[in-house]
Formats: sequence, C-alpha cells, structure tokens
Amino acid sequence: MKTRNSLLNTGLIAFAALGLSLPAHSAVTIQSYWQLGEGAVGADSSSANDGETNNFNNSTGTTILTASPSGVAGSTAYAHTSGANFQGLWMFGAGSNNQTVPADNWGVQFMVRSTNTASIGLGTWRAVFGMKDAAAGGLVIEAKNVGGTVYWEVNRSGQENLIIPHDALTTVAINEWTNLALVRSGGTTSFYVDGALAGTSTGSIGTTDGLLAFGFMQGVGTGNFQGDFDEASFFTFSPGGFNAGTDLLVPEPSAALLGGLGMLTLLRRRKH
Repeated sequence: MKTRNSLLNTGLIAFAALGLSLPAHSAVTIQSYWQLGEGAVGADSSSANDGETNNFNNSTGTTILTASPSGVAGSTAYAHTSGANFQGLWMFGAGSNNQTVPADNWGVQFMVRSTNTASIGLGTWRAVFGMKDAAAGGLVIEAKNVGGTVYWEVNRSGQENLIIPHDALTTVAINEWTNLALVRSGGTTSFYVDGALAGTSTGSIGTTDGLLAFGFMQGVGTGNFQGDFDEASFFTFSPGGFNAGTDLLVPEPSAALLGGLGMLTLLRRRKH
C-alpha cells in the first residue's frame, strides 16, 4: 500500500471510500457526458457545452444491461463489452463526432468493472479506454497481467511506451466498480484510481485525433476488455483548477467496507 504523508490526501481518500458526494468544482467544465446505458447508447448529453455532439458507436457484442441491483449508484443502466475483437464503444469521426482535446488542462473519467481477467495471460493486456493517435500509438488505459496479478496502468498503444506503471493501488478487483481518470494539467499526466493519485508522468502522450473508445483501442483488433462501463465524462478546466476531491466520481462503499469502518469506529471508541 502507498504511504501518504499528507493529511489532506488521507481525508480525500476517506471521503472516496465512504462514497460521499462533495460540491461540484466551478473551475471544471463538462464538455461531454456519456451515461453509457440510458437513452441512446453512447449519446453525448452535454453537447451544448462545446457545440459538439460526440456520440459513441455501439459495436456488435456490446450490450446494455439494467443496472439494478449491481450497477453504479444513481444509474439505471450500463454498457457491457464481451472482450471479443473489435467490440466496444467507439467514435467513428464522421462530422464533429470526435472529442476536441486541448493540449493541456483536460481530463477524462469513467466507471469500470472487470468481469473476467482469466483471459489476460501473463505479460498481456486488454485495452480499457483508448485515445487514438493518428500518428503513432494513442494513449490507453489497460488491464495488464504482471506476474499473475492484473493491474490498471497507462500506456502508449503500439509503442509499449509505459507512461504510468502499475503499483499496489492499481490492482484490478473483479466485479467491483472502480473510477478511473486521466488528467492532463501543466504538462503532467496524472492517473487516478477511485479518486486517489496512482501516478504521474511528464512524458509525451502524443497528439490525439479525438477518437475515443471504451473496451478496445482503435486500430488494434485484439486485446479487448471484458467488463462494464458507466457514467463517463470529458472535462476541461482553467490552469490549476482541477481538484480530485471534488471533480471525480467514486463508487459506493461495499457492505464489507462499511462493516470494517464500523468496527474501526467501535475500536476507537473503546480506546477512549
């Protein structure tokens, strides 16, 4: 487990673990919001913000499932990707159907749940989210098997140029909703897992053409992810305006976690 010497970070992690809702941060503007289940699959519900309609296409094999009782809190449906080749949610690029991505001060976040990692062999990976680069390998969040354990990590597809490596914080938990986020601010790329900072990099991320994808990487037919996606958004902010504690979604706490927190509170009371 990572050691954190900041009381502020500890407080933010505690809020994330409890699933508390904090006030929206005014410096962040949601440019695109995808419910990934409700209404037209992959439809952008925030086109008025940036004048674009950035809809995802639904590949064959991607299904929409009713959220209750196992979906993200507050959501009524989510998208499931089968892991088969070329199956997922992707932007075609026709007209304005590609996300405008500025050079800096942007972020993307989404809820994801891995339903099967058995097919991810040692040293292999599955594309969870991709930002296609027309030149050479786009930025990709992947689930990778390292030494028998599957982790979330950030890479450059087609180059194996690891941007942000895995650590204990990024271990993939089967059948548990997780918030993953990439944020580019001041020339630094930050990777967040459930609101906690997992790593940063000042390395090159290429120049994306804005063709985003969930469940696979455009231009790469294999390495597709098997799991669920929900509540995704792309946002921008003023320089220095991003705050992970107020601007990222986190999953609701599990019964086991709540039980553990209750026991911790009881033990603390007994000591006083």
